[in-house]
Amino acid sequence: MTNVDGLLSTRGGLNVTQVLGRIPPHVLNPALHRDEIDLSMAENRVIRHEIIQLAKVAIETSLHYEHLDWPKGFFGDATLLNLLASTVNTHFGPHCQVAADNIAVTAGAAAGLDAILYNICNPGDGILVPCPYWNGYDALFALHSGVHPVGVVVPSLEDSFGPALLSALEESYEKAPCPIRALVLANPHNPLGRPYSRSILEQCMAFCQRRNIHLVSDEVFALSSFASPDFTNPEPFVSCLSINPSRAGCDPQRIHVVWSMSKDLSASGVRLGCVITRNRPLRDVVGLVASVHVSVLSTIFAKEVLASPQLPKLLTLSATRLAGAYTTLTTAFKATGIEYFPSYATVFVLARLAPTASTWDEEMLALRAYMQAGVAVVPGRAYHMPEGQKGWMRVTFAVSNEDLLEGIRRINRVYSIKLTISFPPEPNTTSIITLVQPTKKPQNGHQYNQIRMESDPHVSIYLNFSHHGTSELTFCSIFMGRKADANFYFSKASVEAFKASEAMIALGTRELDEYYRYLKGRDEVTITEDIEDTPWGFRQFTMEDHDGNKLTFFKFLEGGNPGEE
Repeated sequence: MTNVDGLLSTRGGLNVTQVLGRIPPHVLNPALHRDEIDLSMAENRVIRHEIIQLAKVAIETSLHYEHLDWPKGFFGDATLLNLLASTVNTHFGPHCQVAADNIAVTAGAAAGLDAILYNICNPGDGILVPCPYWNGYDALFALHSGVHPVGVVVPSLEDSFGPALLSALEESYEKAPCPIRALVLANPHNPLGRPYSRSILEQCMAFCQRRNIHLVSDEVFALSSFASPDFTNPEPFVSCLSINPSRAGCDPQRIHVVWSMSKDLSASGVRLGCVITRNRPLRDVVGLVASVHVSVLSTIFAKEVLASPQLPKLLTLSATRLAGAYTTLTTAFKATGIEYFPSYATVFVLARLAPTASTWDEEMLALRAYMQAGVAVVPGRAYHMPEGQKGWMRVTFAVSNEDLLEGIRRINRVYSIKLTISFPPEPNTTSIITLVQPTKKPQNGHQYNQIRMESDPHVSIYLNFSHHGTSELTFCSIFMGRKADANFYFSKASVEAFKASEAMIALGTRELDEYYRYLKGRDEVTITEDIEDTPWGFRQFTMEDHDGNKLTFFKFLEGGNPGEE
């Protein structure tokens, strides 16, 4: 939807065209990928069962008649505010004890962050954010507050936590195209999975004081550190609350911390967080919306969990299970030769799943391959990775052991694909791809399946992948047209799986009928069906968009046997 004249305000129209338009189709329509292993969401599911039990107890024993009245308390439920203060004082090690009147309850950390920015910024202002950063900041900053993230780029990923960050902050501030009002730090970092040191945080505070801006610390993973086999003596998590602002040379009223139960306590759907600040006017104005945005049911749940004597054990259990899941994933990465960025906090790890990607389009090409194989990860480009850091993807490990192992298996299968293209694809051409019977060829002492594909009688394309003793084939789709820089993407699965699901390859989805319905609903393409039944049980389809770009793909037909005429 792009024609918003007369239907929305200018602000609403921009949100539709500039924000909603960037959301991938598989996110807008999750039904397209209901069979995938989702390692893309930063959810902590390792203590979900234990948290669910506490939630059931809360609803069964603590939900009463009066709770369906209008919520009590301007800044949040009074008991909840005291419990939040106690939790922060116990686990965040604040320099000064946090009191209930330093806290405003919000509908999750995102709502808290938005409330801060809305009340310290004017529309069009900028917020410094070290790159890479959580892609949600882009929409969150723009949708309501109308502010812009200004990326702070450091030379390397390791430099994100060292002195180079400070010089990059100064440079970004000086070159910013808009007035800068704040620095936002994700601590621990998303997507790098490490906390900042006390020294770096103190220097960031001094920078903010010097530049007359605010420091907002997003600490949603504050209690999600774990013992990592990749670190013998890691920097411990340090909350901005634990730093003496006078020693850092910063006015404490410039420092604001956001926390929620979403990540550390496996409750993203509860939507309950808080803003912690010694800036009384800011706390008051954040509280203006707290009483109407936070559900009473969320409040009841939060009070049950935070008051539970099991809470310390739950946090210890979470750390133990996070360590185990991280070790499982990274051990598999090492065995496969996948490079990753070692971490010891959060619920994900950054891995170079597209090591040969030299452009962002090639990174997206690899992402489609993983999605087609049934595993969802997040590309590094979404996190504004530096230009020289292509091919990274964020992989969540805080899932069930069964899903983690299956996700690893699917990642390994795609990662093992070796692609050789013997000619550069020509733009504005329409060709038919012929699938030729797979053959096994030894390479470097290993058996490989090889599929030959022809788009011209004089040119051949070969796709090789490891043979693991199973009946596997690879299917290919090729863009034809001006999008020649995104020409090839692949997926593979057992023949039996293709027979069962009639899966196919088309623009990142594996299910033809649902994808048809989605595209026809958007009225963006013309689909020509049943053009030709090719040998070996495939049917060819062609899709053409309004720009004349064509995509040729094949669907496996019931009863066909690829590889046999």
